[in-house]
Amino acid sequence: MTSEISKSDVVLPRINTNDNDVEIIQWFVQDSAFVEKGADLVEVTTSKAAVVLEAPASGYIKLYYKKGDVVAIGKVLASIFENLNDIKNANTSPLPKSSSQSQGVKTNISLPDTLFKFTRLSKKAQELIKDKNLDPKMFDGAGLVSARSLLEDSAVPQQTVPQQTPQLSIQPQEISPYPQLKSEKIDRNKKFEISALTAGQAGNINSSLTIQFNSEKVRATLKSLNVLNGQMLPLMLYELSHCLEAYPRFNSFYHQESVYFYDHINIGVAIDLGEGLKVGVIKDTNRLMPVDIYKTLTDYSMKYIKNKLTLEEVSGGTVTVTDLSGDDILFFQPLINQNQTIIFGFGGDSSLAGHPMSITGVFDHRVLSGRDVANFIIELKRRILTYESQNFKNLK
Repeated sequence: MTSEISKSDVVLPRINTNDNDVEIIQWFVQDSAFVEKGADLVEVTTSKAAVVLEAPASGYIKLYYKKGDVVAIGKVLASIFENLNDIKNANTSPLPKSSSQSQGVKTNISLPDTLFKFTRLSKKAQELIKDKNLDPKMFDGAGLVSARSLLEDSAVPQQTVPQQTPQLSIQPQEISPYPQLKSEKIDRNKKFEISALTAGQAGNINSSLTIQFNSEKVRATLKSLNVLNGQMLPLMLYELSHCLEAYPRFNSFYHQESVYFYDHINIGVAIDLGEGLKVGVIKDTNRLMPVDIYKTLTDYSMKYIKNKLTLEEVSGGTVTVTDLSGDDILFFQPLINQNQTIIFGFGGDSSLAGHPMSITGVFDHRVLSGRDVANFIIELKRRILTYESQNFKNLK
């Protein structure tokens, strides 16, 4: 009598709200090797960070993907077995997409609950769906669907087209509409960014409001108290978090004619120090003092430089802030992230009298009105300017 095989699957989690697949950078273990629970298994990259996944159990590991593979969220990257012989006895056929062995359009992906809230089929994808007699409704929530993504098993729920249907060859290379001009393909990170921003804008009715104020006196207060290294951002994030407490509708998102409210205030701060845009998330920002926020921002910046931001540190944001004041950019309009209602842009220009700063709120008009946002940013400005002449204990 054959004993039941015991194994633990290493399932690719949703690392970033906007990403539906990741790329495997490197494996730290060999196929069929013994691994200890908690050991580093694999490094993957998202549009925001490189993340290392750990072993959920001890045992012998069977790898299903190799370095360089692009893997969809929800896939099983590997399985860990109690006994080495179990790898041979279990059904451990590789999970990656096949190429020449394809029997039509076939996928294994399990679509997560937090997938895109829109569907757009390219013209070629529509032709392929019609040719393969597929139900277009099966692609609901799949985001941008191209013919290539169908062939590469990355966009649709489980379905196998019978073998008697006409087999498709590799998609021919597209002819450039501008052959006289030099061109280059966008890299993977930029593709991630385009996909994420497209998802964030899908269906939104976006608008924006901006308010300006002089920060010179507030900066003088910070300097006189010798706190926060004279930086405005930690102070502004502190006051922003408490405004979000007073205006909970700003800490929410729209989905299918309902507004969903987050139960935590987790402010994501965009960081770009030359290695691509990443968003460090300050969890429960409203429970922190300005000095704690300053320390967290400093820590995230150092980890960014060393490419050491963890999964926990780049996930779970409910509101996002982009600060370009350090680059002397006074006005700009950032783009809303997926499953968020508003994003704030902090600008500034040190070359102008009074060192003016701006707060721009780009918001989803389905959730917020212009009056809502006007009241919010006016209140945020008022709170910030109270530091012009008062010695606040919460700064230390």
